[in-house]
Amino acid sequence: MDTTVEYWPLTAAVLLTAAMIAALWLFNRQVARDKDDGDARMKRALVSARKAAVKTRRGRKPHRWVRAQMQLAMLLAEAGGNKPNREQFEEVLAILAEAIPILKEQGLKPELATAIYYRGRAEWGLGGLEPGWEQLETAVATFRELLAVEPWPRHLLRGVIVSLPAVILIDIGDRKDDLATMEEGLALAREAVDVAKARIRIDKSIAQRNLSHALGMLGRKTASPVKLEEAIEVAHAAIEGITQKAHPGHWVACQANLGYALGALGELRGDETMLEEALSVMEAAHESGDMKWRREGHVMLAQNTGAVRLALSRRRQDPAILRRAIGDLEDSLEAFNELALPFGQAETSRMLGQTLAALGEMERDSELLEQASLHYRTALDIFRRAGAARHAAETGQALRDLEDDGGAGDGIARHQPIYIVR
Repeated sequence: MDTTVEYWPLTAAVLLTAAMIAALWLFNRQVARDKDDGDARMKRALVSARKAAVKTRRGRKPHRWVRAQMQLAMLLAEAGGNKPNREQFEEVLAILAEAIPILKEQGLKPELATAIYYRGRAEWGLGGLEPGWEQLETAVATFRELLAVEPWPRHLLRGVIVSLPAVILIDIGDRKDDLATMEEGLALAREAVDVAKARIRIDKSIAQRNLSHALGMLGRKTASPVKLEEAIEVAHAAIEGITQKAHPGHWVACQANLGYALGALGELRGDETMLEEALSVMEAAHESGDMKWRREGHVMLAQNTGAVRLALSRRRQDPAILRRAIGDLEDSLEAFNELALPFGQAETSRMLGQTLAALGEMERDSELLEQASLHYRTALDIFRRAGAARHAAETGQALRDLEDDGGAGDGIARHQPIYIVR
C-alpha cells in the first residue's frame, strides 16, 4: 500500500488562498485610496465613457450612440465643474451639438432636458474662464430654454435649475455695473425658492443659498440694510436641515454667504460686533473639517474672510488683523490662479492690493506698498479687458491714491464671491 502523502494539492490551495487574500487586500487598499480622491474616480470613469462612445456606431443604433455620447458629455461637464477646463467644456459643447438634434428628432424629452442642462453648465464654465460676459449670457439663454422643456426629468431639481441663471445674471450685472440685470437675477432667485420641492431639502436649500448670494450682492451694491438683513435670514434658512457631512461643498458655500452678508451689514453700519460675528461664522466653517478650499465653496470662504478682516482692521488700526487678511486673500488668489478664473483673480488682487497698502501705510513699509501697486495693476488690466468699467475705475483710483500719496485710501473693495458651487 502506497502511503506517500501528496502535498501539492495542499500547497496549491494555500497559494491560491494567499493570492486571493493579497488581491482582496490590494482592492481594499485601492478603494480606501480612492475614497477621498474624486479625481482618480473621475479619470477612470472618463476612460470608460470614451471607450463606450467610440465603440457605439451612430448609423446602426442612434439611441445607443446618443446615450453613450451623453454619458461622456455629462462626465466631462462634471469634471470641468470640479476644476474648470476649457478643452473639456468645449468638447461637451461639440458632443451635444450633435446629440441634441437627434434627441429632438426622436422626441426624447427627458434626455433632451438633460442635454440642454449640461450644455448650459459647459457654457457657464467657459464664461467663468473669460473676463467678459458674452458666454455667460449664452448660458442664461440655454437655462431659460431648459425651463421650457416638458416633461421635466426627475433627476433635475427645479429649484436648483431656476436659480442657476439667477446667479449668472447677478455675475453679469456686477461685471457690467448693470443694476437692472442684477434685479432680474434677484427676481429669478426668489422664483427658484418658490418652485423648489420642499420635500427634497437640498433643492430648497440650494435655491435659498443662491437667493442669499443675490441679496447680499445687491444689498452691498445699493447699501441696502434691508436686503442684507434678508440675505442673512435666507442664509440661515439654507443651512437648516442640511449637514456638512452630507453636502460639504454646499454647506461651506452657505457659511460663506452668511459671513459675506454679515460682514457687509457690519461694514455698512460700522458695527464691529457684527464684523466679529461674520469672522466667527467663517472661521468655524474653516476649522470644521478638511478644507479642500480649491473646490466648491472653500475659495469663497477664504476671499470673504479676508474682506471682513480688512474692514475690521480699518476700524481698529490693527496690523495683526491685516496680516491675517493678507494670508486669507493670498490663499484665495492662489486658488483663483490655479482655477484660471480671471474675474476672481482680479477681484482678489484688488482686495489684496488694498490690504497690503493699508499695512504698508501703517508700518511705513515701501516694499508692501510696491506689492500693493503690482496687485492693483494686475486687477486693473483684467477689469479693462473685461469691459468692467466701475471695477476698473475704482481700482485705477486706488492705484493713483497709492502712487500719489503712498496711502491706502478709504475705499473698501465691494468684492464679489466668484466661484459658486455648481
